[in-house]
Amino acid sequence: MPLRRVGLGVSEHATAGRLPDILHSLHGALPGLTLSMTLGLSEELRDDFAAGRLDAAVTRRFRRDATAEGENGGEGRVLFGDDLVWAMSPTCTWGPGRPVPLALLARPCRVHDQALEALTRAGLPFVVTFSSRGLAAVRAAIAAGIGIGCIGRSAVPEGVVVAGPDHGLPDLPSSEIVLHTTRDRELAPVFERIAAAFRGVAAAPPVAEPA
Repeated sequence: MPLRRVGLGVSEHATAGRLPDILHSLHGALPGLTLSMTLGLSEELRDDFAAGRLDAAVTRRFRRDATAEGENGGEGRVLFGDDLVWAMSPTCTWGPGRPVPLALLARPCRVHDQALEALTRAGLPFVVTFSSRGLAAVRAAIAAGIGIGCIGRSAVPEGVVVAGPDHGLPDLPSSEIVLHTTRDRELAPVFERIAAAFRGVAAAPPVAEPA
């Protein structure tokens, strides 16, 4: 008998570099089910969920967008707060008066755009010294001192400094990780396990990047 497929969309931001831990937490929690996971951008995953292509989606939402999403019926369940922060290695040699070297997720990405908009509003010059489609590569570049990253607080690597106005950098928008689910009652226990697995990300200590 074929196993029922459960489609789960996940923004890589929501994993904080701990996807193996999340999958370990889900292992054995889906009896009789096949998990089909899609990693992608939050906006695209929300579109897929709204179109019925996913049973659940874990995405980043900027808190200033929450009201508009609620009006569209897509508010979801907040799993944990995960504000954007500037992340900088102690070995990074940048200082005020020079262009800010950035290590960012490649466009299209709202986090990328938020970083550039914040620096532009503050009148700070910048240069993108590293970009990648993968969060793991961006976190590694930050830890190596290649550039200053704009990432969720939960994804800041071990040993990396959270920077801000005291370092000459502007404030960034607040955001949260949200779970969107269908109304399928048979899958309700599965959705609870998914929620618990991702909440465990917020409670875990920072993940060190390979040397």
